[in-house]
Amino acid sequence: MALGARSSYRKARSSYRRRVLRRKATLEILDIQLTDHCNLGCRSCSHFSPLSPPAFASPEVFDNEITRLAELCDNVEVLNLVGGEPLLHPKALDFARSARGAFPSARISLITNGLLLKKMPDDFWRDLVSLRVQLMVSLYPVSPARETIEGMAVQHGADVEFITIGFRKLPIRAEGCCDPVRAFRGCGMCPLLREGRIYPCAYTGLASILEDRFGAAPKVAETDSVGIYDVADGYEIVRFLSHPVDWCRHCDIDATETFAWSPSKRLLEEWT
Repeated sequence: MALGARSSYRKARSSYRRRVLRRKATLEILDIQLTDHCNLGCRSCSHFSPLSPPAFASPEVFDNEITRLAELCDNVEVLNLVGGEPLLHPKALDFARSARGAFPSARISLITNGLLLKKMPDDFWRDLVSLRVQLMVSLYPVSPARETIEGMAVQHGADVEFITIGFRKLPIRAEGCCDPVRAFRGCGMCPLLREGRIYPCAYTGLASILEDRFGAAPKVAETDSVGIYDVADGYEIVRFLSHPVDWCRHCDIDATETFAWSPSKRLLEEWT
């Protein structure tokens, strides 16, 4: 389905749920970033992880946020626990526990590069299964063999899925000369919940990492995100996510570059 048709479908479905069924909104997908840093620094990482010092999200803050989101929305259909590398967080499954309590029918996935799976204790696997969290492993050239990960998952009865990812650079233009609608349609990133606000993508939600490292990132305005404590209902969030934000004009979708995986050199030109 084309993006324009998907947007029309979302609007029609939201209107039907609100006006006919008298139900709260449903969000299609949402990323929760557990760590900003990673144990695998990839060139042009869309979450700027090679540039970040160790930074861990607070399980207590997230518990409040997901509780608030459940007040606004009936469900988040897909909720991804991401990083950085989320398994670097010592309380990674506390986030899954809060998310499952708030949204019992959500598909919750923990997305990892798999490098730390051999070190995870039995209670990690036990909680993964009991909370119905799908393990999604992004396969990098340095990741453990697929067969090794499958063996661990089978041993513990865990649900595992593998992602063969492509690597790309989506250039950020400081001058803001790009077509925001075109950038929005071609982006492919997921909305991100961070510090009580929902951003349309990781670039807007994490631009401060780029700014802290190089002092050279387009400023993110308050209107580039929506505060979950500032809205009356989830439909305001749905409407916000259905349109480009002003920051989208900094994304040069037509200059997207694909390449084979390589480690980051932590240079500004990897993102610009």
